[in-house]
Amino acid sequence: MEQPNNNDYLKILELEQSFIKLRWSIVTFFITVSFAIFSFSMQGKIQIVPAYLQQILAILVYWFSFLIHVLLHKYTDFLRNYLKSMEENKETTLKLRTEAEKYLSKKLLISITQLLVILGVIYTSIIVATIVLI
Repeated sequence: MEQPNNNDYLKILELEQSFIKLRWSIVTFFITVSFAIFSFSMQGKIQIVPAYLQQILAILVYWFSFLIHVLLHKYTDFLRNYLKSMEENKETTLKLRTEAEKYLSKKLLISITQLLVILGVIYTSIIVATIVLI
């Protein structure tokens, strides 16, 4: 049996963390663009495109960012599961993923994905109400 290799585990953990940063940078960028489009649509002064089209675009950009989040989250899940399998198979002496999962399962009431869905539904509802009322 091979000796546990903490270096490989830590490299994969570092890769997971850097991928999470990348994922959130991309998602945050598109959410910010969505909010900026919506804000610009409310200006009413310099409008080349009708406000309702800009607002629909804002909704599409938001849900595009959500889709990116879901797709990239799958890779993060893969890395997390790989780390957990290393822990379970005693390929490392570290148990960071297992312990983090135990701790966070007690603390988090809602997942980030669920929170993004709730925010998206509220945001979409506000934009639809704005289109209908204006």
